[in-house]
Amino acid sequence: MKPISAFLIAASLLTAAESNAQKQTLSFSDPAAAKRLEVSLVNGSITVKTHAAKEAIIEGNVAATQRKQPPPGMKRLDTGLPGLGSEQTGNTIKLHAIHKANVTIWVPAETALKLNTINGGDIIVEGIAGEIDTNNINGNITLTDVSGPVVAHALNGKLTVSLSKLDSGKAMSLSTFNKDVDLTLPADAKASVKLKSQNGEIFTDFDVTLKGAPVVEESKKEPPASNKNSSPRTRTRTVRFEKVSYGTINGGGQEIQLTTYNGSIYIRKKK
Repeated sequence: MKPISAFLIAASLLTAAESNAQKQTLSFSDPAAAKRLEVSLVNGSITVKTHAAKEAIIEGNVAATQRKQPPPGMKRLDTGLPGLGSEQTGNTIKLHAIHKANVTIWVPAETALKLNTINGGDIIVEGIAGEIDTNNINGNITLTDVSGPVVAHALNGKLTVSLSKLDSGKAMSLSTFNKDVDLTLPADAKASVKLKSQNGEIFTDFDVTLKGAPVVEESKKEPPASNKNSSPRTRTRTVRFEKVSYGTINGGGQEIQLTTYNGSIYIRKKK
């Protein structure tokens, strides 16, 4: 479907140290239907908060770039600077930027989110009840008082998630590589957890019974086809125990997977 509306927050023709801040309000096509916000940044931070209004309010601060002077006898073809762009198709709003951009967006609480950034900032979400899919390569992810199913990955940053309630409709996955995964659940939450920390530890104040899970590997060894006197085919069977634990909280329920390689895992009871 062709976008029905679009705008461009262009960076001003200033030095790289200066910035261009803009504010924009976009209305979802059908306020009563499911809403979705997608944000993709190369450099910058993303903050999403909720408000009582039906539209999305976007505040963006986009870094400007230094423009080179044309060589002697040449002129510049002005094709526009890539700033913070937005597209709206139906009830989906998409934001994107190439230059460094710090954006704050206010949306209705039930809005579904897909948020991605690579360098230079954190992802912060507060109060969202919709589905959340978020990825941050070099920054932290902090989700506070959310209740929709969450899929979140922070490669080199800490992942902190506080759930106000569990949505039993979909499984959840929280993962990092070099930092901690810190999850807070309501005291009465019913969850089935799969936990893996290769080089870290697991801590919780819930009553959880954990057990390891074996991983079975099979390999085949066959003689060369040209060797008639070689021994028959052999098969080896190896059982290897990974640092994976399974358990239940309050009898089990919502499936939650927490994974880190070099960090630790914390499962906290909401006070």
